[in-house]
Amino acid sequence: MTHRRVVLALAFASMIAARAIGRFALDDLAHVMDEITYLFQAKLFASGHVSAPVSLPRAAFNMWFIDDRTSRFGIFPPGWPAVLAIGVKLGLERWVNPLLHAATVVIVGRAGERLGGSRLALIAAGLYAVSPQSVLMAGSLMSHTLVALAGAIVLFAAIACMQEKCVSPRLAALAGASVGITAATRPLCAVVLAGAFGAAMLLWGRADRRKLAIASLAASAGALPFVLGLFAFNHATTGSALRFPQMSYFDEHLAPSDVPFFNYRKGCNALGFGPSHGCDLTARGGTHGLSNARENLLVNLRAWLLLLCGPLLVVAPVLAVFRKATRTIALFLLGLTLASFAVYALYWHGGTCFGARFHHATLPAVIVLVALGASVGDRRTLAGFAAITLAWCGVAYTRSVRELTDARWGYWGIDDRFAKLRSGWAHGKAVVMVAFGGDDVHNPKLEWTTEIPTGAMWMLNIRALGALAQNEPAIDAGEIVFAKFHPGLVAEIEARFPDRKLWLFVSNDDRARDVLEPWEAVRRDPKLDPAGRRPPRENFDGFRVEPPKLEQPWMFTPPPDP
Repeated sequence: MTHRRVVLALAFASMIAARAIGRFALDDLAHVMDEITYLFQAKLFASGHVSAPVSLPRAAFNMWFIDDRTSRFGIFPPGWPAVLAIGVKLGLERWVNPLLHAATVVIVGRAGERLGGSRLALIAAGLYAVSPQSVLMAGSLMSHTLVALAGAIVLFAAIACMQEKCVSPRLAALAGASVGITAATRPLCAVVLAGAFGAAMLLWGRADRRKLAIASLAASAGALPFVLGLFAFNHATTGSALRFPQMSYFDEHLAPSDVPFFNYRKGCNALGFGPSHGCDLTARGGTHGLSNARENLLVNLRAWLLLLCGPLLVVAPVLAVFRKATRTIALFLLGLTLASFAVYALYWHGGTCFGARFHHATLPAVIVLVALGASVGDRRTLAGFAAITLAWCGVAYTRSVRELTDARWGYWGIDDRFAKLRSGWAHGKAVVMVAFGGDDVHNPKLEWTTEIPTGAMWMLNIRALGALAQNEPAIDAGEIVFAKFHPGLVAEIEARFPDRKLWLFVSNDDRARDVLEPWEAVRRDPKLDPAGRRPPRENFDGFRVEPPKLEQPWMFTPPPDP
């Protein structure tokens, strides 16, 4: 079997592993609020729309990262949702990331082949294929697997430029398109990739200015359609091509009402340092400064150490840099990685769920750098590296999958109970209003794929997302419409959905204690009586009720009205 066939086999096996993570560890659900928003956007795009009408009452349907002031749309750039929309149209949305991941394994292998032949190709492809960081991310609905593929293409083009003293117009256009789709997905990552490709062109392609000019024009032409698409999306959602919905959301939208450590205000999500930067009050008093940037850097490096290659991540790059034959390309790859950390130091959030995801675009470069260092020894040394790395990855997979499948509310505070309720529904068209039990307070231990510490408190906005994520963008579609329960919202919900029966679903940490009852059966409880109850604020997150008393009926204790 040739080395290229082995790389293809590795890519296929890694793709199946990623799909298995999505199916069996993540229950084919969007867990993180980013994933929920991406899927919402993808469904909108698949239906031919950029936004949906506002779902009233807003307090019953308000969701993280979905703007609902004049219309409903996701706040993130459109690149990844547009790609995911293809999967939605085909009914294969959970296969999109695994397929992109498999393509990345192949291109990482080809990059290694160009640098060091079949040996380096197998090491690089193998490391990327077994890396828990890459596989876990590919099992999710996050955007980062797409930008990792783009990063691998840019890396391959840069290596070709180094070896050929320039790059063909076709490959330059492909690299430009990769930067473009990254700009329309994760603009900061695009800055890093564009800088890396430009540096490669200037370092190794400037000897022939004519070829350099042609390649530069081809790269620009490849990127332009995606950048124009990004500007068009911005204009459609904010009224300005240069105004990003994400910035508008944090500047103008209400923060979650029951999370005291979030502080949305003008400029809090902007890049840079100072008292006006940072939306999280836990980040040094809400100020993004150098100390906060250092903490974010350390937590991302820790995530890579745990989920990438273990000790090899530290040892191999040093070997590659100090070896004369690999020093030039090793320094280039190291510079590309450091550029990612430097750019994201300007951002207030660390972003480490599913690993060091903000730096995923540079993951192919890191893997090739590690492969360069690991390839310097003889077969015995390489076998030792492989044994240590596989053992490390085995522990990382075991710990990570255990975290993803924790029975107490699942990963990131969301499990499949609402999806199962929807799939098994047999009571006709309904609105299921979701309230929460008094024990629904703490998230399970999360430490391998996120920086959230043990015992961190998750508020009701996270829990409510698990229900609201089951709704279609066109809120009336489907047998069930999920809504947040509050006595002051019932009259508006009844008026909005006159043809649907109302139900109350009380959800608890222990799903065996969940209660589902027709609203008519409980509405006369004086503590639930909607009469005279004021509706909550529009950024209302959830309604908590006390757990059942021993041998007594449910006792509902509403929070005070604002």
